[in-house]
Formats: sequence, structure tokens, C-alpha cells
Amino acid sequence: MDEPYGGNILYVDLKEGSVKKEELKESLKKEFLGGWGIQFKLAYDLIKPGIDPLSPQNPIIYGTGILVGTSVPGATKMFAVYKAPLNGVVAPAAGGLGLAHQLKYAGYDYLVITGKSEEPVYIKIFDDDVELGDASHLWGKGIRHTTDELWKQFGHDCAVQAIGQAGENLVRFSFSLINKASTLGKGGLGALMGSKKLKAVVVKGTKGIRVANKKKFRQLINPIIENIRQWPDRERWSRQGSMYAWGSFPEITYPYKNWSELYPPGQANKLYGIKVLEKVKRSNIACPTCPIGCKFKMEAMDGEYKGLKATMAHFGGVAVFWGIRFDLQDYSRGVKLEEMANDYGLETVTTSAIIDYAIDLYERGIISDDVTEGLELMRNFETAKTLVEQITNRQGLGNILAEGWLSCIRRFGEEAEKYAFIIKGLDVLSDPRMIFNSECFEQIVNPRGGFHVVPALSPTMVPGRTPDKLMRHCNRIGVPEDRMTNIFQPELNMARFTKWIEDWYGVMNILGICFRHPIAVNYNLNTVTELFTAATGVEITARELLRFGEKINNLQRIINIREGFSRKDDSYPQKWLEEPLKLGNMEFWWKDYYMTKQYTKADVEKLIDDYYDERGWDKNGIPTKEKLKELGLPP
Repeated sequence: MDEPYGGNILYVDLKEGSVKKEELKESLKKEFLGGWGIQFKLAYDLIKPGIDPLSPQNPIIYGTGILVGTSVPGATKMFAVYKAPLNGVVAPAAGGLGLAHQLKYAGYDYLVITGKSEEPVYIKIFDDDVELGDASHLWGKGIRHTTDELWKQFGHDCAVQAIGQAGENLVRFSFSLINKASTLGKGGLGALMGSKKLKAVVVKGTKGIRVANKKKFRQLINPIIENIRQWPDRERWSRQGSMYAWGSFPEITYPYKNWSELYPPGQANKLYGIKVLEKVKRSNIACPTCPIGCKFKMEAMDGEYKGLKATMAHFGGVAVFWGIRFDLQDYSRGVKLEEMANDYGLETVTTSAIIDYAIDLYERGIISDDVTEGLELMRNFETAKTLVEQITNRQGLGNILAEGWLSCIRRFGEEAEKYAFIIKGLDVLSDPRMIFNSECFEQIVNPRGGFHVVPALSPTMVPGRTPDKLMRHCNRIGVPEDRMTNIFQPELNMARFTKWIEDWYGVMNILGICFRHPIAVNYNLNTVTELFTAATGVEITARELLRFGEKINNLQRIINIREGFSRKDDSYPQKWLEEPLKLGNMEFWWKDYYMTKQYTKADVEKLIDDYYDERGWDKNGIPTKEKLKELGLPP
């Protein structure tokens, strides 16, 4: 099984300054295939249970999918697995824009970074030339400056992953950017890199890769490319990026304000977002082999920051997380806040959410002027800008917020906990009172926590899909007929449905295919199985491939069980059941997907039971010995 693997694992010890290349064993490929599968196996072996996430012993495990580096549309993903500084969960992150391609072309499927350097360094990987470089001149600089300097030194044809000042200062929700535009590291990868004094990773590969059956591979790829090009919403997605996905449901993301005071229900992002689109000049940035391009270079055309140019990981951050959340009336200010967060290395969703949370506690009198050191917290640009800077530099209230949600709750007390919309110490992105879909439920049961990891892979992201359409999707992703009855009769069981969505996502991450909707919608289990066989020359059935997706989801669960996680952590904000979501004169309670039944705590606990049952776990959410043996996992 040589093609299309890079063929090696690269180990870099920052403390010793040593580099070791190890051949990727055939046994690993057979047992876990690649991508997430082998990454979680490495995590199981290398991450010692109970270690401090910011200790030198916490490794960063980078990995590429099996099809990354080929011409498969959207096969671009770079994954990083680590114990997250924000909440202590061993979880994955994903990014694009060529880092995975370059690592694979250099001959490496995986990169494992351990230890801590005494002085700031960057890692340079140019094929077999691997070394640590002095990054003292880059320490204290933003991601934009760091990336430009490394490009100036090594050329624009290399990929650069870098952190900013927030990562250096160990802000627990800091992240990194790849080539200034693709996010990598929700949950604090930036802080973990900062704790290791690792400023950047620079990669360039020239070896290329091969596939086993070129003719068959091309025959499979051509119709996929054409389908993506002909997709009716391709132009709209390219124009709006990730904002397209959030477009109709801003209230899902903003629990602390009644947005209907300003906008009609369900229309906030549509109104604000369209106006922002008219006020900025944009050009798209696409990952290798992607015909969409959902990232942007943009320039504010008017307003206070007219002429400000910025590279954006998420255009939606301008319109959604900053614009609506802080009631910005000057659209250029949204560009400014996103540009600041990206350059400092602050993850936009969590940063804007925790500032929003602090303002809410201040308005309720839970945070006093003594805590803010006289800073009046208001829902406006000045407050957001000040707190972005304070969080980055760990000053004033920002030093408290920089420690994350759980630290804030400990600092501000039980009253503050009631108003925090978090799961496993991570802010939630979807509110089931607006629409209860697999994204909402996954936040509860997935080890990662509040931020769902399978966006756009589930048709339930859109309300009102008919059972027939959902069944067709189940057929696409390989749900066996004998499981369909449990999922759909007498009504849609979101818990059982979610299990199969997660396993399908696992398959995509073994292969390295992007999960964005315009890409993912063009793949099904049979297609990716054929692609795997054509690329590797290894015959495998669709059912067997899906079983590998199940295997890595179970392995991730096992790793976090070792960290002390159990059913007690598969929780959710109690306000979801105790209070309605109010939009104008309307009230929305947590109901089933078709909005016919209001849920009680007993209903939700039953759903968690059903999810565990569908996975073959016991009542505490622990995989049974029988399930582990079936999947070939350690007991």
C-alpha cells in the first residue's frame, strides 16, 4: 500500500533540537488506513493521560488524508490532534490552503512535535532538509508579518502556519493561520505552540505522490469536478463563503441579545450580511484542487477604516460574529475587528462569544467596574476592540477572559455559570431551540464539545427536510437498511442519525476531503470507496471503509475517557430546556426536528441513551468490550 502515501512520520523534538524520520508502517495503514485514523492511534500512544495541555509533554500531531496531494476536488485538509488548552479535551482541528499538500509532497504523512524550545524557533521542512530556525526576530509579531517574512526568506511556494501574539501569551483560545487565511487550532493550538516557543512551521515539498490506477482515478474525478462546477449555488457560496451556511439563522449563535429588537426574526444576518457584501471589495482564495474558494482578500470601501486590506479566514466573521454581535453600524469596523483577531491569532467565534458573554454579565451586575478596571462594557466597536487587545496582551479584564470559559465561571461564581452557553468548556455554535439538528446534538455527545465538527455534512442543518430526503442521504453515506428502521420509525431519531453522520465525517477525514457543503455534497460512500481503491490499489468494500470511520470515532472517545470524561460531560445548557428563545413576540422551545414535540430533560436523556446504544456503548458512554473487540481497538 505505497501510493498515494508520503510514506513517513516526521518527529521533531524541540527540547533536544532533534529530528527523526520513521517509515509509516504497513501495519498502521492496515489497522487505521490514514488521516484521522492513524493520528488518533498516535495520540493514543503519545498523549499521556492527565498531562497539563500546556506542558512540553503535550505533542502536536499533524496529519494529512490519504487523497491529499491528488487531484481529487477538495482533498486538501490538514489535521492537528492535541490536548486542547481551552478545555482539556483531546480533539482534532482542520485547516487547508496547501500545508497538507506540501507536507505530503515532502514525503511525510504525519508530523509529531514534542518538547519545548528555550528560545523562539520555527520548523523548516523542505523535503529531507528539516531544521529548526531562530524565530527571535518574529516573536512579538503578528501572523501577517511573520508569514510575509518567512515567505520573503523562503519563497511564496512554501506553506506557512504561524501564530500571533495571542498564542505567544498563551491565550487558551488562540489559534494559528495557514498562509494568513486558513484557520487551524480551535481550542488553543496557538497557545500550545506558544508554550513550546514554536512560532511557525514552514513546509515545501517537491517529491510528489502517485496513485495506483491513474486511468480509473481520472474517470472517477472528472464527473465530480463537473458536478461542482454546475452546482447551482456555487457562485453564491464563492461570494459569501461560510456566511452562506449561517445565513438564515443568526439567532442560533447569539444567545445574549434579542436580535429581533433590531431585525425581523431570521433576517439579521441576511440584512446585515448583504449590506457588508456591498461595502467591501473581495477576491477569493481557494485551497489546492478546490473550485469554490471560500476564503477572501478584502478591502473596506468606505467607513472609518476605508482602504483597510485584510486576508480573512471567514468572511462571515465580519458580518456575523462581529457585525451583528456588537451592533456595528460601520461595516469597515467589522473588517478591522476580524483583521485584528486574525493577526493576533485569536479564534473569532470564541473571542467574540466570550466578549459578548462578559458584556452580558456586566449588564447584569455580575461583573463590576472593579473587575473591568473602570472600562464600561458596552455592545459596540470600542468595547470589542479594547477587549480584543486586552485578551491578546493579557491585560485587565482580558487576562481573565484569556483563560477561557471555565476560568471565567470559577472567577465570577455560580450566577455567571447560568449565563454561559458552553458544553465541555467550549462555546456552543448551534441552539436547538431554533432548530434541533445533528449539529446541535453532536455538540452534546462529541468529545470536542460545543463547536460541532461535522458542519454541512448533515441535511438536517436545513429545517424541514422530508423523511424521504433524509433517507436518501442515509443511503448516500452507507447506513445499513437494518439501522434505518431505528432512525426513522416512528419518527426521526436525531441521536441515532447523528452517529452515522459522524462516522461518514470520519471517512472523509481519513481521506482528507473538505467537509464544506459545495464539496461534500458531491461525494457518497461508494464514490470515495472507489477513489480509495484506485489511489491505493487496495480493494475494500464500502461497508469496510465506513467501519473505519466508526473505529476512529470510538478511538477518540477512548482517549478522552482516559482523561476522565464520561456521561457527566455529555451535558448541555439547562436554559435550553428551562427558557424559550424569544424573537419578537414569538417563543421557541427545544423541540424535535419537525417542531411537533417539546422536549423535556427525560426526552434528552433518552436521546443520549439512544446514541450510546447506536454506538454500542454502555449507559455511561463507554464503548463495551464487545464493540472494542469488533473494531479491533484496545480494551
